[in-house]
Amino acid sequence: MPAVLSDGPKNHLRGRNLRRDPRVPVMVDPPESPYACAEIRGDAIVTADTGHRLLGEPPRKYTGLRYAAFHPASRDAGERVTVRVTPVRVTGRR
Repeated sequence: MPAVLSDGPKNHLRGRNLRRDPRVPVMVDPPESPYACAEIRGDAIVTADTGHRLLGEPPRKYTGLRYAAFHPASRDAGERVTVRVTPVRVTGRR
């Protein structure tokens, strides 16, 4: 089953909480349909994102620039982690 990927700073509260308790819900609400939603419950695995690979994909895809060139202040952002949520249960409504 595909996983949901996210990233963030290593020492922020979300990363610390996920290392303590890896169970997470992810809510998806499409803006064009305000009453529709999907809830993905699963287990998160937190790993180091040493090369800022996940963070670098969207700027490279849409602008052709590396993340550091697109957002120069990121050099001072510190270490980042990748959060991979493997779904255990998916529910929703249309």
